[in-house]
Amino acid sequence: MFHAPENVSTGYTWSVAKPLQLFQVDQYEQKAKHHANADHPMLGQNAEKIYQFEAIKEGEEAIELIHARAWEKDMEPTDSWLCRIKVS
Repeated sequence: MFHAPENVSTGYTWSVAKPLQLFQVDQYEQKAKHHANADHPMLGQNAEKIYQFEAIKEGEEAIELIHARAWEKDMEPTDSWLCRIKVS
């Protein structure tokens, strides 16, 4: 499981860098708790992106997540996370 802070209003989001062959991926967004009396989400509110990986077959694969703007294909990500996993 991977947890990362994210603020979608900036355009930067976390995403899986390339399709995975050994894992099924589920992703969730968890809004940060804010003012107790607020009934509506706030614009620019921080959130947390949560990825959960489930192995579906044996092998070895690198999982890479990147933090970038989807439309800026030629730009380097602002952050990344890489983990090589062996499933047996």
